[in-house]
Parts: sequence; C-alpha cells; structure tokens
Amino acid sequence: MIGLFSYVYFFINSYNKFSKNHFLLFAIVCFFFVSSLLIKNHDDFSYYHFAYTYFLTQQSSLFGIGIFNHGFRTPSSIFYIGSLFYLPVIKYYVFHFVAVFVLIIANYIFVKKIINSYKKKYFNFIFYLCLLCLSFINVVFYRIGEHGSDRSAQILVLILVVELLTISNIKNYYIKNYSKIFILVGLIITFKAFYILYSIFIIYLLFFLLKKISYKKLFFKNWNLYWCCALISLSLFATFQNSGCFLYPVKYSCFGNFDWAIDKQEILLMSNWYELWSKGGASPNFRVSNPEIYLQNFNWVSNWIKTYFFTKVSDTILGIFSICLIFFLTFFQKIKNKKIPRSYKIIILLTVVLLVEWFTKHPSLRYGGFCIIALLFFIPTSLQLELYYQNKILKKIIFIFILIAVIFFGRNLNRINKEAKHYQYNPLINPTYTVENSFFRIPNMIEELILNFDNCKNFNKNCIQDLNPKVGLFLNKYYFFR
Repeated sequence: MIGLFSYVYFFINSYNKFSKNHFLLFAIVCFFFVSSLLIKNHDDFSYYHFAYTYFLTQQSSLFGIGIFNHGFRTPSSIFYIGSLFYLPVIKYYVFHFVAVFVLIIANYIFVKKIINSYKKKYFNFIFYLCLLCLSFINVVFYRIGEHGSDRSAQILVLILVVELLTISNIKNYYIKNYSKIFILVGLIITFKAFYILYSIFIIYLLFFLLKKISYKKLFFKNWNLYWCCALISLSLFATFQNSGCFLYPVKYSCFGNFDWAIDKQEILLMSNWYELWSKGGASPNFRVSNPEIYLQNFNWVSNWIKTYFFTKVSDTILGIFSICLIFFLTFFQKIKNKKIPRSYKIIILLTVVLLVEWFTKHPSLRYGGFCIIALLFFIPTSLQLELYYQNKILKKIIFIFILIAVIFFGRNLNRINKEAKHYQYNPLINPTYTVENSFFRIPNMIEELILNFDNCKNFNKNCIQDLNPKVGLFLNKYYFFR
C-alpha cells in the first residue's frame, strides 16, 4: 500500500514532467494484468518456490535448511523479492508477481528504446533487435506460470546484450549508461547462481570501456560495480548458508566439514542427476538403466535429440524462425542503405561459447537455451534489416505491436479458458492461484521443530520422525546464530 500511495503521490506531483513515461508504464502494467491471472503455477512453484518464499516471511535467517528440500539449496533473489509481497488481506497470493514485474520492466525498456529510435528517425540494428526481443519475450514467455527463476533471468540476459551492443555502437552512449551493466549482471546471477557463467559478457564491456574510460573511474569510482559485487556476494552466501556450497551442486565450491553442510557424496549424486535430467536421461517417470555410461562420450545425444530436441528445442527454433520471417516480410525493401561497420562479433563469439557449454553440460532450454538460441538468430537478422531503407515505418511498428498484443492476449485468454474448464477456475470471482496444504509442509515442519526444540534435541523419533539426523544439528545452529 505504501508503494501504491507513493506512486500516486509522485505521479500527481510530477505529472507535467513525466506524464508520457508514466502513461507508458501504466499502459504496460495494464497490458500484463491478464498474464497474472492463473490457477496453477509451474511444478517447481509447489515444490519449493512457494515454500521458500513463505518461509522467508515467517523465520529469520537460518543455517542448514537445505537438508529439508533440494530446492532450498539453490535460493534465488526472486524468492526474497517475492517475500516482500506478503501483504495484509492478499497474503501469499501475489508471490508470482516478481515474474510479472520482470516482464513489465523488460517491455518498458524495449518499448522506450523503440520509441526513442522513432523520434530520432534512427533505425539501426539496435532498433530491430529491441523489436525482435520484445516479440520473443511476449510470444514465447507469455505464460507467467512457466517462468520460475530461469526465464526471468534469461529476459534480463536479452536486455544485457542489447545494452552492451548499444554501448559499443552508439556514440557516447556509454558515458552515462555503462554502469547499469554491472547491476544487470548482478541481478542475473542472483536470480540463479548458475548464470554466473553469463558474467563472461563483462569481458566484452571491459574490452570496450578500457579504451574510453580510465581504469580508476571504471573500478574505483563506480558505485554500481560495488552494488553488483554486494548482490553476488549475498547470493553466494545465502547458498552457502543453506547447503555449505557457494554454487550448489558444483562440488569444488562446497565445504562438507561444516556440521550443517550437505554431504559431498550427496552433492555429487545431485550434480549427476541434474546433468542426467537435462540430457534426457531421466524424468519424473523414467530413468535410463545405466546413467554413468549414458553420460559418457556423448552417448546421450541420440536420445536427447529424439526426446527433447524434436519436441521443445525444435518448437522454440521454429517460433524464433517464424518471428524472423515475419520481420523480413514486414521490413524488406529493395532499396538498401549503406552498410555501417558494427561491433558485434565478440558478442556472437561469447554467445557461441555459451552455446557449446550449454549443449555439453546442461542442454535444457530453462538453463539458458532460450536466450542463447534467440540471440544467435536475432543479432544477424537485425544487422540485415538495418540495410533496408524504410518508409512508412510507423505503420510497420504499429503492425508489430498489434501482432504481439493479439498473440499475447490470445494465448493467455486461451490458457485461462482451458484452466476454467479443467479446474473450474473463475478469475472474476477468485483470481488467485491454488494453494494446497502441502505447500506449507516444510515451513510448518521447521516452525514445529523450533517450537519443540527441547523434545527434538535428543533426536526423539516421535518429533523428528524420519528426517535427516542433521536436523538436530540444524536446530543447535539455529539457537547459536539466533
């Protein structure tokens, strides 16, 4: 409520100066309202996203909670942001709004850049790249219930690459804007520690900036760099606090000598399980008979192609290709502009490096595949579209915007209609998602163990039942750090 009243107050007092930006943001917020209506979130939401976020609203910082749930070993800043939405009356029914806000912010950034390009009549490849990314995130990521922490991070990766290409190709843009890159990288990594791999893009930024800015100003007078380091440090510490690892389940980042840490053998088993799952060797109802042999020497490739590539990956590539084709049909012109030298090859090279790492280690779209594949299509497409001389550009922009809106609304309305039939969901009467008693199992278990610590400290079986014996150590650490 404080945020709402603050927004209204500043909106009224700054109406004349910021009216256009406010109306644009308000329009985008209204546009995404339909996406926030859902009855069922993704599977991980019920497994640990909701439980962890709710736990943060009920307890102080605890050590060793990774023993209760595998998902608790990989905390995300999305959970911490989501916990801020635990509000009176509304309670926990807007925990999923973080994904909505990420989508709103991304749309605002891309639309603002597109509008600025139109005002300046400067239709370079950044303009087309923003349009392509805008289309992609709204067409492919239209369903908020599927976002989790992975898709939100990939949306920020698209923004990051657009900003990097803008900084290195638009004259003097870097002067006021390079610092925001560090905040973006920090947010991406805190959304999912795995995305620390994407800090490789900072190499590109430093390669460009060290030619323009002094070493002292870049590293010692850059507060956003300090904020970035602080965000990443806090995120890594949260993972360490929960599991004894800084990057779970990367074995060399783990310290098993702490009482509350996860056993290294279990970490190795989980690391192999994640790899097996991402390479098509396991699912909730299936597991290959010889996992060790399956993961060796690319033995997994043929099965992965059959079970995953020709389902999810091929559909994604087809969707991306369709977006590129529509753009070519919309913006194609026989008259061409003079080709302008552009700085993009290092970005392409780094993206290919990430693609190779993605394919060999964790070839699942949720682990970075969406943004990597999209960028490898969109950057060359935008460079080609830049060559075409444009007339009646406003009509073409409006056409793309209308097409995005129709697809986004159409797919969400179709989704809501299916949910209404299958779950008897009526968003006009009860617009919230379903919360079952099982969602509270772990937070309630932790609370009960703490309240009954005197009975549990001697490993009373009636109290701790079949839980890991480290529960007793967890409780002792709780009282030590409290």
